[in-house]
Amino acid sequence: MIPLIGSFRQENPTADLVIQSLALGSLERPDLTITYRRSADAREVSSAFLLDRTMAVCSPKLIAGSRGQLEASDILDLPILLDTADAWSWRCWCSSAALTFEPRGGSIAFDTDEASIDACISGLGVGQASPLFIEHELRSG
Repeated sequence: MIPLIGSFRQENPTADLVIQSLALGSLERPDLTITYRRSADAREVSSAFLLDRTMAVCSPKLIAGSRGQLEASDILDLPILLDTADAWSWRCWCSSAALTFEPRGGSIAFDTDEASIDACISGLGVGQASPLFIEHELRSG
């Protein structure tokens, strides 16, 4: 969400924003609530304003010694960065690539996308990230 706030502010320059990633017992009713929900069911996502599409990404230094282009199955030989303990986005990615999710190069699990993306940028492994969240990093290489 953070990368999208700039464009929201351009369209709504006088809107006051309070962003809470967790509802910690606040008694105030928000003007807007955004809920993240996992689903592969098209009926459940028909009203979604943002679909969570991810792709496998890594720092160029992680694959600097690789010869040629990596196949999807080769990626599982690298250290895998998980943005959830259950590897949901990786399981979806593997399913669409007709692979079984069996990482062979070690993995590190994080509790947020941001932490996984930071680890990815640091060269610790291959992560799953929304292109919206890493637009700047993709453009800068």
